[in-house]
Amino acid sequence: MKNTPITLLFLILASFVGAKTAIADPIDNLVKKVNASYGEWLNGIVPRISLPPDAKPTEVIAEAVKQYGSSNLPEGFIKTYQIREVRQVEINTELETYSAALVQSKLGTKIFLFKPQKDNQWWVRFYDVPNDELRDTTVPKVIASGEWSKLVVGEGGYALRGRLVVTGKPVSDDRREVVVYVELQGRH
Repeated sequence: MKNTPITLLFLILASFVGAKTAIADPIDNLVKKVNASYGEWLNGIVPRISLPPDAKPTEVIAEAVKQYGSSNLPEGFIKTYQIREVRQVEINTELETYSAALVQSKLGTKIFLFKPQKDNQWWVRFYDVPNDELRDTTVPKVIASGEWSKLVVGEGGYALRGRLVVTGKPVSDDRREVVVYVELQGRH
């Protein structure tokens, strides 16, 4: 019975063999593509949004959809949308920080890159996220996580603690995938 915690640890670790260790993220994928383009991604017409530099991302996206997403997208009009995530990203070709928003609409999932410019203007560009890429690469978000258990120290100085983590990600407009993980930390 003394080896039970170590045996359990090996069984849990063995269950992860062959599993994907990291799930790609659509925003990270776009940043990689943009950075690999050596600046060519900047070519083309870009709408300018007139808002103060301290405007909230929701305001910039709303104005961009109103001005640009309502008439210039080849698929048609964006009438309603949901912002799934907004975060800062580093674009190496520009050595600047942009905001990136993952936005779901009836026309599919889009990523908006945007940043403030001089004279109360915002630079904005829309990118499509292919459906197959989105389903396979949406990063699960942590919904809840438990407290870490007490550290259990075994013979030979091995120590282990764990907690439960609940994650979820959208699979479709009306369905989410929820997964419960046992997260373990060990040391020698």
